Amino acid sequence: EWLYNSLIGRILCNFLIKRMFSKWYGYYQNTRWSQRKISSFVATFQISLDEYLPEASGTLAAPYSTFNNFFIRRFFRVAPMYYFGLAIYFIVRGLQSHQWPPHGYNLESILTNLSFIHGWFPNSINYVVPGGWSIAAEMSFYLLLPLLFKWVSNFQRSIILLIFTTLIFIGIIIGSKFNYLSTHHDFLLYWPVTQLSTFAMGIFAYHLVSKYGKQSKRRGAYSLLLSLIIILSFLTLPLPNKTMIGIYIFSAAYFFMLIGLSHYSFKWIVNPFFCRIGMVSYSMYIFHFL
Repeated sequence: EWLYNSLIGRILCNFLIKRMFSKWYGYYQNTRWSQRKISSFVATFQISLDEYLPEASGTLAAPYSTFNNFFIRRFFRVAPMYYFGLAIYFIVRGLQSHQWPPHGYNLESILTNLSFIHGWFPNSINYVVPGGWSIAAEMSFYLLLPLLFKWVSNFQRSIILLIFTTLIFIGIIIGSKFNYLSTHHDFLLYWPVTQLSTFAMGIFAYHLVSKYGKQSKRRGAYSLLLSLIIILSFLTLPLPNKTMIGIYIFSAAYFFMLIGLSHYSFKWIVNPFFCRIGMVSYSMYIFHFL
């Protein structure tokens, strides 16, 4: 809230948008082929305007009418807290070697984290801001959004995307097992490409609920039960390469949890306590390693 509701935050936001970020990424998004109004995009994917507009008016205000401004909004929801976390860990840990980072700070690790491309660098992916690998995966995914929104436009295509990303995930597991791919510092575990199937499950869940979303408390309970069974089975059964496979297994468990809650908002999950945790979960995630 400080970014939009304080004078310093607004000055910082205005400076970074106009002077820095829009100069390179904004230009790319405003080229002729990518510049398009997103009113139909919002309507098609049923996005809540509350998240993207200062005041929900039912129509898109001018400042948020292009994909350029859409991505800028997403950037400034992620970047300030991440940069703050980077500064805090740098102050706390200093320049010496530590678990994060194991070889100390260097120019590559700092610059890649500042630009959110650290997910593609084995020495930087999770070793400046602990847990930063997931932020790298998220920001990499945002770059694919225009293509995904254009191509994955229906239920059938979401299935194809899920199958395709699942095959990629299987290929990564096989490649790591036979040392065809890098195993440097668990790089493959955190690599954005490894996480693609997780995002694909979320997209598939959206289309599944949109197409077959008739609400039923019983179906919701069954879905939550299946989610719990998947998690308990994973924790108790001996599996090869369990850490890597766990990415897909837990994604599947959360997929069924999402489907279950789309049918019915069970109060033991959807309540003020957990909603409040959700509101501050990002900052909790960044700093819980301290």
